[in-house]
Amino acid sequence: MSIADKAIETVTKNVSLSIQLKDAEAKIAILQQENSDLKLSLRQVEDKAQSLENKIVELQSNPLLFDDKTGTFLSSYDGLRYCAKCKASGSLSPMTNCEHGWKCPVCNSYAADPKRPEPPFCQPTRTRTWR
Repeated sequence: MSIADKAIETVTKNVSLSIQLKDAEAKIAILQQENSDLKLSLRQVEDKAQSLENKIVELQSNPLLFDDKTGTFLSSYDGLRYCAKCKASGSLSPMTNCEHGWKCPVCNSYAADPKRPEPPFCQPTRTRTWR
């Protein structure tokens, strides 16, 4: 093999290695972008998980919240309403949902729901007098 043939073979190998290097660099750039995207997704999932953990701690520390508008206690666990009168006497009684509010099955207390107002009382248009 002559020096010219060796030179051509060396140049051909260098060109081939140069092409392989460019391909590897392109793949590295793609992998770096994917890694960056995955890190961002992971951060978002971690933030959401932390938010949910904070909510759990908050709910566990105060499971019954008093609702001033209805005079009932609202459970942060199950969303049910509990009777304030029964709670004051030391027991928890979930209230039953009625057409315009909630009723306690234990003490029969009633709590109106301002979002479901009762229909107004109908006044008669004429009054009749008896003689």
